[in-house]
Amino acid sequence: MQARSAQVRSRGTQAPPRGGAQRQAHGRPRRKELPLRNQVLLVGLGGCLGTLLRYLVSIIWPTPLGGFPYATIAVNCIGAFALGLLIAYTQRAGRNVGAHNSMRLFLGTGLCGGFTTYSAYVLESETLISMGLARTGLLYLGLTLVCGLLLTFAGIAVARLVTRGGGNR
Repeated sequence: MQARSAQVRSRGTQAPPRGGAQRQAHGRPRRKELPLRNQVLLVGLGGCLGTLLRYLVSIIWPTPLGGFPYATIAVNCIGAFALGLLIAYTQRAGRNVGAHNSMRLFLGTGLCGGFTTYSAYVLESETLISMGLARTGLLYLGLTLVCGLLLTFAGIAVARLVTRGGGNR
């Protein structure tokens, strides 16, 4: 086995460094991934904060029975914009490790995931349609989808503008 390792190394490859960070092709040390428990903690804390914010919006801006769910559409569209902005920013600003990965986990998966609400979107649509307000329910379904897509693209565009001057990518 040792002869095989020496043979591989003699062809110009190196054995991985022991106990240290692995090196990328350009010679800089590669950042280590966060331990799984830290990733779970970041997502959980972000999700908790997002869920609380979502609940506060529903208290401040309640939807009357049969009324148009403005609060839910606003939350989902804000979340779509924020997620587009965040994902594009972290991708353009550098590798998805270290601080960028922590930001993506806490803000994207956690906060935006807890803040936005697909389940309320579908339930409110079904409720409106069941109450005989099919036009309103279908308008709500379509408007949320179109606005969410447009605002995601807008978030991506803003992130590209912001990171363009940073010299990355």
